[in-house]
Amino acid sequence: MCLIAAMFGFGVIPVFLRDFAEVLDPWTVNGIRYSVGALFWLPFVLLLERQPNAPRSGNTTIEQPGDCAVALEESVSVPGDNPGEPLPGPLTARKTRKNNVWRDALVPSVVNIVGQVGFGVSPYLVLASTLGFVTRLSFLFTIVLGFAFLTEERLLARKQLFWLGATVSIAGLVFMFLEKLREGSKESLLGLAIIVATALAWGGYSVSVRQCVARYPVRQSFGVISIYTSAALVLLMLLLGRVESLATISPRLWAMLMLSALLGIAFGHVLYYRGIHRLGPVVSSGIMLATPFVTYLAAAVFLGERLSRLELAGGLLVVLGGALLVAARSQVERDLSRPGASA
Repeated sequence: MCLIAAMFGFGVIPVFLRDFAEVLDPWTVNGIRYSVGALFWLPFVLLLERQPNAPRSGNTTIEQPGDCAVALEESVSVPGDNPGEPLPGPLTARKTRKNNVWRDALVPSVVNIVGQVGFGVSPYLVLASTLGFVTRLSFLFTIVLGFAFLTEERLLARKQLFWLGATVSIAGLVFMFLEKLREGSKESLLGLAIIVATALAWGGYSVSVRQCVARYPVRQSFGVISIYTSAALVLLMLLLGRVESLATISPRLWAMLMLSALLGIAFGHVLYYRGIHRLGPVVSSGIMLATPFVTYLAAAVFLGERLSRLELAGGLLVVLGGALLVAARSQVERDLSRPGASA
C-alpha cells in the first residue's frame, strides 16, 4: 500500500508542474516547492544532529554485509519528485573516514540541483506524460554510471537482459520524440536534451549518494541534501525568476504548490522507503515502473493531453526496457545470494 501511494504521489507531480507552467516561471516554482520540502525535513536533521549515536564525527568503518546494507538501500534517493533507483549489493572495499554529513552531501547536492532544475524546466517544453515516461530512463543511467564507480554493478554487463533492456529503453526514447524531431522544432530538441539530462542527473545522483552518504541515516542525508538544494533553487529563483508574480496567484494555486511539494518531496519518499524495507529494492523498482501510466491518465483527465500512437508506443518501450533492467538486477541479486558468490 505504501508503494502504491508513493506511485500515485510521484505520478501526479508532472501534472502539477504542467499546470503551474501556465501561470508561474520554473525558477519560482522550483524555489517555492523545494523550500517547503526542505522545511519539512529540517527538524529531522536537527534532531539527528543532537543524537549521541548519530554518525556526525569520528571514524566510521563501513563493511558489507552487515547492518549498513539497509542504510545503503535507504540512502539512494532523490530528494525531489522522482525516487532514485536503489543500488543493492555489497560494497567490495572497506572504507574508513571521518564523518561529516554536511561535507559529504555536497557532491550529491550539486548533482541533485542539476536534476531538479531540469525537472522544473521540462514541463514548459514537453507534455507531462512525456516527462513521466522519459524520466524512467534514470534507472538505466544509474546502472551505466554505476559501472564506472561501483564494482558490483559491473556484474550487470554479463546479463543479456541488461543489454536488451538498455536497447529497448533507448528505442522507446527515440519513438517518443521521432515525430517532433522530423518537424525540426528547436523547442522539441531542447526539450529532449533537458529531459534526458534530467534523467542522467538523477542516475548520477543515485550513484553519488551511494558513494558519499551511505553511512548516514536516510532522513539525515536526505534532509541535508534538501537544505542545500533548496538554498540553490531559492537563489536561482531570486536571480532568474519572477518572484513578484507570487503576489497575484490565487489561494487555490498556493495550496496546489504546497500540496505538490509535500507529495513529491516529503511524503512520497517516506512511503517509498517503507515499501523498500518490506518488499526489497528490486520489487519496489518494478512496482514504480507503473508511475508513468498514473501521469498519463492524470494528464489526460486534468490537462486534456493526448499522446500520439507513436509517442505512446515509445513510452511503453521505455517502461518495458525498465522492466527488463529490473529483471537483470534481480538475476544479479540471486547470483550474489548464492554461497561463495562474490562481486
